[in-house]
Amino acid sequence: VWIADMSGMEAPRLMAATRNGLRCGFIFPVIVRDKVAAFLEFFADEARAPDQLLLQSIGSVGAQLARLFEREEAAATLKASEAWLRTVLQAQPECVSVIGADGSLIDMNRAGLDMLEAQSLEQVRERGTSSFVVHEQRARLAAHHEQTLAGKPSKLEFEVIGLRGTRRWMESHATPVDLPGAGGKAVLSVTRDITERKHAEEHVAYLSHYDALTGLPNRTLFADRLGLALARGKRQNEVVGIMLFNLDRFKYVNEGLGQEGGDELLRQVALRLKETLRDVDTIARLGGDEFAILAEDLSASADVNAVADKLLEAFALPFVVKGVEVVAVPSIGITIHPNGGDDPATLMEHAETAVQRVKREGGGGYRVYEAEPAQQGNQRLDTETRLRRAQERGELELHYQPKVDLLSGAITGVEALLRWNSPELGSISPARFIPIAEDSGLIVPIGDWVLRSACAQMRRWHELGHNIGIAVNLSPRQFRQKDLVRKVAQALEQSGLAPHYLELEITEGAAMSNAEQAIKVLGELHALGIRLSVDDFGTGYSSLSYLKRFPLDTLKIDRSFVMDLGSDANSDAIVRATIALAQSLHLKVVAEGVETEAQRDFLARADCNEMQGYLFSKPLPPAALLALLEKHAQAVPAR
Repeated sequence: VWIADMSGMEAPRLMAATRNGLRCGFIFPVIVRDKVAAFLEFFADEARAPDQLLLQSIGSVGAQLARLFEREEAAATLKASEAWLRTVLQAQPECVSVIGADGSLIDMNRAGLDMLEAQSLEQVRERGTSSFVVHEQRARLAAHHEQTLAGKPSKLEFEVIGLRGTRRWMESHATPVDLPGAGGKAVLSVTRDITERKHAEEHVAYLSHYDALTGLPNRTLFADRLGLALARGKRQNEVVGIMLFNLDRFKYVNEGLGQEGGDELLRQVALRLKETLRDVDTIARLGGDEFAILAEDLSASADVNAVADKLLEAFALPFVVKGVEVVAVPSIGITIHPNGGDDPATLMEHAETAVQRVKREGGGGYRVYEAEPAQQGNQRLDTETRLRRAQERGELELHYQPKVDLLSGAITGVEALLRWNSPELGSISPARFIPIAEDSGLIVPIGDWVLRSACAQMRRWHELGHNIGIAVNLSPRQFRQKDLVRKVAQALEQSGLAPHYLELEITEGAAMSNAEQAIKVLGELHALGIRLSVDDFGTGYSSLSYLKRFPLDTLKIDRSFVMDLGSDANSDAIVRATIALAQSLHLKVVAEGVETEAQRDFLARADCNEMQGYLFSKPLPPAALLALLEKHAQAVPAR
């Protein structure tokens, strides 16, 4: 029997041929799926007519051959399909794996092996797939596997460590499958590498809870920790302290050293806070130069004060920013649970109130929040109301404090100082009403009156033969007025005072709040012929690069440095350095608050030019000052 392909023949037929000496009988087609797949050739050594039985036998043989052909064709098709499927799976960039019900690896494509840094399936099988998962997540992965086998397709994120130690985050989508034959259930997983996405999510989460500049917790994280700390404090009956920490006059650092310098100072401040405080304390940056401190595990309120004292001591040391020494003086507001409040919002509000009180008192210290009586608030409103009427009622007046040459003792000029005598309240300290005038804006019309009155008074003294100069303070609000130069020129014109006899004093802070604008305004004032002075020098953050651009005539050393001369080495050094700086810039130096002969002698030895203070004279009303001028009979030559 031979199998031959004789396409087109659909039925047996006789053949007149011989093969190997046998004479042909007939050919029978083998039909598979309605198509001829092959033919059976029957040969015999003698001719024979086909009968029905022979045909049936031959047909049975053909049918069996057809079934054999079908099985072989199906096997070939399956084999081709498997090869095609494996090619597709190997080409996938994601890991495709089949895991048996017992957790054993049945198959995994090349991408999966690469993710696990394995060379072959055998390497992964020997270790077991779960051994690649970080230890704390293996239980979750096992539960995920069981859930999928139970017929619930699911998704899971987990972290793996490859054979070379590389950590990757993976996202797996799994579905249950039936293995062929008696293989049972298995899990088919498609897993992709999501490491970059997880890192991006972690970075976003970090930025939402931490300050990008300093690395400290931000306002959101601080609020969370404050809430938890209060809950613990209530349960354990412990004191919880909250501090708000501001840098006084920080904006002048940005003005003098630029944004980069300001950022560097903030980073150094954050580092010093961490070095000074305990590890259990939370330090946060709320924004700008505002920091917050959460102190837990305290047994008494006094412990919070001790922390504040420690901070002030640490911040007495200067920072070095871009080669410049900067003293970052802090104002600290403190509130304590439970006395200062019972919820985060109230505590933070009270701490802010305490900070503002420190700043109103000049900054550079700390205060614990105390509830302000309504009466005190009413008194402030009453003072402001009375101050509005004080000028028109003639209750404001000027006193004058002499400035004296340290070598000759001659009076070289006077400084005009504002005083308020209320018929109802008596004499009111400038420390009480000046801040109210500044906050309310009343300082502008009052300052205009002071300027006009001081110029007019000095002109009358000139007419009496006392040709000395007069210094008038400009408040920060006044200095920011757009028409300041016009008002000064008008005051000089109305009084008839020669411009070079008028000296305007501005604080270091006012000059540095907008240094470029200050240069423009000071230049216009200097062009009028008046003299310019920086008051309270050394208490702010002046940059020498700006200071040398200001058209100044005088530097005034703040009384806070003068009062400790001879007893504090730092004050001695600061005063000497200030005098040397002024001399290098060809500026006159005036020391304020001189009260002792030792202070005067130190200043004279340091080559300071002038002084003013109670050692020579307190501020005097006009008549008393005139008497003093006549007694000394000294006048400054016209300049």
